[in-house]
Amino acid sequence: MFFIIFNIAFQAESLNIKVEENKVILKWKAPPVEIKKYEVYRADEENSKEHPLLLGQTDKTEFIDTTVKPNVKYSYLIRTYSDDTTYADTKWSEPVVLLIKNKNENKPYFDFKKLPVLVFLLVFGLLFFYYYYSARLGKVPYIRKIAGLEAIDDAVGRATEMGRPIIYTTGIGTLSDPSIIAGIAILKYVARKVANYGMDLIVPNNDPLIMIASREAVKEGFTEAGRPDLYKEDNIMFLTTEQFGFAAGFNGIVIRERPGAAFYQGYFYAESLLMAETSYNVGAINIAGTTAITQLPFFIVSCDYTLIGEELYAASAYLSKNPSEIGTIKSEDIAKLLIIIIIIVGAVLSTFSEYNILKGLSEAYTSIFKVGG
Repeated sequence: MFFIIFNIAFQAESLNIKVEENKVILKWKAPPVEIKKYEVYRADEENSKEHPLLLGQTDKTEFIDTTVKPNVKYSYLIRTYSDDTTYADTKWSEPVVLLIKNKNENKPYFDFKKLPVLVFLLVFGLLFFYYYYSARLGKVPYIRKIAGLEAIDDAVGRATEMGRPIIYTTGIGTLSDPSIIAGIAILKYVARKVANYGMDLIVPNNDPLIMIASREAVKEGFTEAGRPDLYKEDNIMFLTTEQFGFAAGFNGIVIRERPGAAFYQGYFYAESLLMAETSYNVGAINIAGTTAITQLPFFIVSCDYTLIGEELYAASAYLSKNPSEIGTIKSEDIAKLLIIIIIIVGAVLSTFSEYNILKGLSEAYTSIFKVGG
């Protein structure tokens, strides 16, 4: 009788079980004596109460079972040890069942919280198709003039008058970089102009894949100009993947060849000013374009013309006059204008929302354009 009372004295009490989505949380009260450890046992369809499964042991009064499966009955038992051999067990808990709730249950067919996104996509789609078909029918949408692109013909012509080659680089990056892709698109246009004048076009690269893409762009440009015989594959070369090694190699070519025009169209880092200053010192017309915000100031002060930010992406449509590209650029501009107007109106309403007259209007306006709740 004394032994039974002693066992009960250090037995864990009040086993509480909480079932969540993919786990079962067990909590219990520690007995008022010093305990060495707890063992957690589980009985289910595969493990009977006579031969339960030992889930693990702990010195805390909480255990989380993450190995449960849905629609299976589980019972738990806590074994309390006061030393290595003496222990006492709780009673088996009532069976618990893990239920997996269908994630799509009670979900509406249409999420009105994302309605502004749908409206914006519809408006953008209508704008795109309108300007796309307008351009195909001959009514090309107006795109403001970009000085740097207008100056390409003058730069190539001036280099021709001086009898000097033209040098072109897309900077440092990979072929997956949108800035590099935009730079290669401009390269094709420059190559076509260079071919018309019968001049050399030198294109150093810091990436082998960009070199291959540049060769194809230059070759197509010379072919479209009707002068494939002037195409020189060796003029589109690979220098190195090292940043300042590439800058040194590029500057060496500039000093030796003394180009009449230098184009920097792509993505650049700290080497931008080193390269642009070198071509400026040999008397070349510098035309740059990049989306690297930190390098724009250096290009602006060292180049004759600079494409700023998204002007680089718009260059392909600007030069090619392709209907699909022009339609995209024009629809994006109008969509941006609409977003700016929405933001300004919202800012004004929020600023004056302290007045009772505008408070309700501000709340309604915010709820309309609030995405995701």
